Amino acid sequence: MGRSKVAGQPQRALRLPSDLAAGAVGAALLLAVSACAHPLAWVAAVAMGVFAVSANAASMVLVMQRATPGRAGQDSALVSAGFFTGFAIGPPLFGLLAAAGHYGAGWLLVAGEFVGAGVVAPVWAVRERRSAVRP
Repeated sequence: MGRSKVAGQPQRALRLPSDLAAGAVGAALLLAVSACAHPLAWVAAVAMGVFAVSANAASMVLVMQRATPGRAGQDSALVSAGFFTGFAIGPPLFGLLAAAGHYGAGWLLVAGEFVGAGVVAPVWAVRERRSAVRP
């Protein structure tokens, strides 16, 4: 079942972004290890694509489902800004580490970015639950 379809299931939807971020952290850590065990790079690259791209799609589905009337554009723009800020900042920092011969540290940086996403997702879910309870 596609990740965006799972996002449509209310019970799993709020947990899905954290789960996908955790998968992306695992993929980034595999990429860090692949600096020493090169064949792992292929598995890690596929996992990175699956988890990172799925997180983007699933998050947008959740935003569109839960946006209050008139806020869908603003809410989706905020989520996109978060995703693309990571994609804009990460590669130059990774490049500096790679230029210094520290590929493993570069992938640890990527893992750290996904850890940040994994922390933000449950905070957002708790905030959403609290606002849903308030009249």
